[in-house]
Amino acid sequence: MLSKRLSLARKIVWALFLVSLPVSSFPYFPASLGGGDASVRPLLVYPLLILVLAVTFPALWKRPLPRVWLPFFAFVTLAVISSLLPFIRGDISHLKEVSIAPRVVRSLITLALAGAIYLTVSLVPRDKNELRFTLQWFYVGLGVALFWGSLQILYVLDIIPNWLQIMRGMQHYISDSRLSPSRVSGMALEPSWFADQLAALWLPWILGAVLTDYTVFKWRWRWVTIEKILFVWMSGVLLFTLSRAGLGVAVAVIGAGVLFFRRKPAPAQEQPKPKRWW
Repeated sequence: MLSKRLSLARKIVWALFLVSLPVSSFPYFPASLGGGDASVRPLLVYPLLILVLAVTFPALWKRPLPRVWLPFFAFVTLAVISSLLPFIRGDISHLKEVSIAPRVVRSLITLALAGAIYLTVSLVPRDKNELRFTLQWFYVGLGVALFWGSLQILYVLDIIPNWLQIMRGMQHYISDSRLSPSRVSGMALEPSWFADQLAALWLPWILGAVLTDYTVFKWRWRWVTIEKILFVWMSGVLLFTLSRAGLGVAVAVIGAGVLFFRRKPAPAQEQPKPKRWW
């Protein structure tokens, strides 16, 4: 009974982690991790702390690190070495108001946060069913972001009077973004961040599902799947970010997907040869 409750609690926290991905500049953030000074303040830090203590650390004692950790470990090593170089060489910051030490400490905290996220994501899904559960809630987070972005499209098109002011009042509880009257920001700090989220975080997974006609959900109506609906919805919202970088990444992802992951045609069946009677 206790194990079932712990498993349920683990799933709930993991789902909260995935759904909170769109919020990248949460106003209510611990001061020890940057507080109001840092631009990047992801909401996922709160469920991540629980996951690291309850899932990630215990998993490290039970099984070895997955191979996907090796490239990131190389990146971490290079990042730490480059951060220590100014101290080794005795460099002095050219900016009087900013010293090197606080910037290095903040960079290392950001790196540690990224490492915790990367390690947790690589360890939590243990089998195909858990990976399916992960993708389902990963797409729920995308749906939440697209819904919020769609509400912002209303003031871009000036459909509802004073809708921009209403959205700014609600956005204050989600992000520090001021909201541009001509662009959508989703739940991120600015439109370019939102575009990068859509193009680099969700699009590769959604596009792969679309190209292979695969769905992690039980619902399907003929050829229509949840992933295909999200792909069309995402494409429309992405245009309203007016982010050249985000659109460029999206074009590159779609081009690579069509080039490398398109469905191969089924091999032609060989016609049986007629029998000879002589």
